[in-house]
Amino acid sequence: MNSAKVGSTSVGYAYNSDGVRTEKTVNGVKTSYLLDGSTIIAQKAGNDVLWFLYDSDGTRVGFTYNGTAYFYTT
Repeated sequence: MNSAKVGSTSVGYAYNSDGVRTEKTVNGVKTSYLLDGSTIIAQKAGNDVLWFLYDSDGTRVGFTYNGTAYFYTT
């Protein structure tokens, strides 16, 4: 795990054997990432889970949270 502390903020990161980030911890709150290869499919922090949505080209276009879909705009 790589970690740093700036002021009162402590941040740590964990990576898999391919160098893809699998966890982030900020001030003791852990966020875990569910991967398909190097693509983040979901992230979980506590009881909150975001499922990411991708188009047919593999571009992330949004996410679902508590059963509601949200889409990015450009």
